[in-house]
Amino acid sequence: MPEQFKVNSSAEESVNLLEKDNDPRKKAYVLKLALESREYWHTLASKKDEVYTPMIFRLHKAEGLMEKKPGGERKHMTPEHILTVMAGCVALARRLKLDEKDSRDLLLGATVHDVNKDIEYQLVRNSVDDPKTGYGQRGYDMAGVISKQKLGFAGVPRHIIELSAVPGHAACPDIEKMLKEKSESLSPHDIEKLVLHYIDDIVTNLNIIDPSITTDEKGNALNALDQRCIQNENNSKYNEYDQAWQQDPRNKTGETAFAMQRRVGHKVEKVLAELLDIEDQLTLPAIIDARIRSNIENNWNNLSVIKSDK
Repeated sequence: MPEQFKVNSSAEESVNLLEKDNDPRKKAYVLKLALESREYWHTLASKKDEVYTPMIFRLHKAEGLMEKKPGGERKHMTPEHILTVMAGCVALARRLKLDEKDSRDLLLGATVHDVNKDIEYQLVRNSVDDPKTGYGQRGYDMAGVISKQKLGFAGVPRHIIELSAVPGHAACPDIEKMLKEKSESLSPHDIEKLVLHYIDDIVTNLNIIDPSITTDEKGNALNALDQRCIQNENNSKYNEYDQAWQQDPRNKTGETAFAMQRRVGHKVEKVLAELLDIEDQLTLPAIIDARIRSNIENNWNNLSVIKSDK
């Protein structure tokens, strides 16, 4: 086996998802996710008549997500975020026993969910000081519209485009409405939306799903969802952006953006925990983290078996 694909640690050592350590087992699993997503994309594209149906990951490059700064440093960490969300969605899809089509739809939705992140950054930051644009909210919304148009032009099916748009605070009113109206009759596509919305919510900096549960100064338990929203609230660049959401016509509760994201995220978490028969919903990020690590290790073991058979 080539040196770059050998594990430096003992075979018994668990995969560490909280640090960047060049573990080849993680690299191999990323490749597996990418190949599965590409394969499903080609299956869908072959059934359509669109002239323009590129390999799915070319969209990320075309949208500037792979660009580097003058010094050679990556401009975005969005690809790492996308991969973490993909891994989390696969982990939950298996726990929820979604069928093959629904699982593949979920993976593809996760693959393209932040493909517009570069233009989103530009539009939000160029208007974040302007009260007329909701301190960047209009830019955020416009980026979403542009993303849907580009994905449609690339031949991405409408239901995948719809699925890819569910993460973030602006989707919370619709997510909450769905939970209220369909609490006893969630379809597989509804569950896909809940999973993608939730996984995106719990990926914290630096693109990890933190399995730990901590407490704040008041003794309240905090999991990865809370930490993600607290990180957003503590970002001084978005203070007015956060507050401006209170005036958005879609917001019927008067909450700030990240307060709503946190509250609705925990409602989604509760539904998913109930579907999985998990008693303490706050442990869901830890369960997802454990499943991702297990998937990575199982994939590596399978590759090792294939290698030994040759």
